[in-house]
Formats: sequence, C-alpha cells, structure tokens
Amino acid sequence: MQMLAQSTSPHWGIVILIGILTGLAIRDGVPMLYRFIRSKAHRDPVLGDWHSIHVTFNATNDLVLKRERWNFHPIRTKGKIKVTVMDDSSEPKFIGYASSIEGPYSFELQSVFGETMYHRVKKVFADQDVTFGIWLGVDYRGCVIASPRVLSRTEISDDDFRELLATCFDASANEAYVALSNG
Repeated sequence: MQMLAQSTSPHWGIVILIGILTGLAIRDGVPMLYRFIRSKAHRDPVLGDWHSIHVTFNATNDLVLKRERWNFHPIRTKGKIKVTVMDDSSEPKFIGYASSIEGPYSFELQSVFGETMYHRVKKVFADQDVTFGIWLGVDYRGCVIASPRVLSRTEISDDDFRELLATCFDASANEAYVALSNG
C-alpha cells in the first residue's frame, strides 16, 4: 500500500478566500476605523444634555419662561448632529438635525404636531457650560415670533436667566420676545 505524501501548502481556494477577505478589510475597515478614532478624538462639545430656557407668551398673553431638555448626539451622516427636545415628559417634542461646523449651529426642529422652529445657537467650546441663541417660530396665535434662548449644562433659575440675558443680549426678559401681528 502506497502512502500519499501530504502537502504542506494550503488549498488554492482557501488562499483566494483569505486574499479577498484581507482586501475587503483593508478597503472598508481602515477608513471606518479612522472615522471612529477621529470621532472620539474630535468630539463636538455641544454633544450631550442641555437645559434650555426661553421667553414666550402663554394663552393669557402673560410673558413666561419656558424650560425644555435638549439632547445633541452624533449620527452616522458625516457632520450631522441629531437634536431632540423634550419638555416635562420624556417623549420627544421636537426633533431636528444640526450641522457640526465651525461657527454657529443652525438647525430646524420639527414637532410631532407639524410645528417648525428655526434655531441659531453660538458655537460651543470644550470648557463652556452655557451658550446662547435665537429661535424663530409661530406662537399659539399663529404669529411669527423670535426670542432668545439660553442653553446650559445645569438647570438655571429664572433670576440667573434674566442676568444672562442682560450680559448677552441688548434687551431685558420683558423686551426679548418679538411677535409679528397677523394684521
């Protein structure tokens, strides 16, 4: 009985399969790994949870301060940040997307009821716990409105909000709300 000599080289099909997998890993894996490392090293400082407060009118035409919770988190689309706004409930009230660019953030938020609000918020830096912006929308009367908005990493009191307005806007809380009449 004659013994066949065993080959020490792998089967040609296995060699081709390993080559294909290695090529795909280099083509797709290296850029993905680069984006992952870059996103961790260059984390946008606006990401995370914020407390928002702005001036608005209520149904009895009284000027009130409205509070919301905001969350900014990255999405896979390059350069985009998802913005979720919640009030006292944990359900999202508005959702939108901001561009992660140098300079101010601009974004449009859509509510679950079809309302649209436009925001422009100053660029946030790594050591910053408070930032400011302006929002534009439509109030309960159907009037176009504009008002300052303060975003803070911690909850701020009404008095602190008024003080921040005085330092960053040329108006008091009573003058900071502008509405265009329907007439």
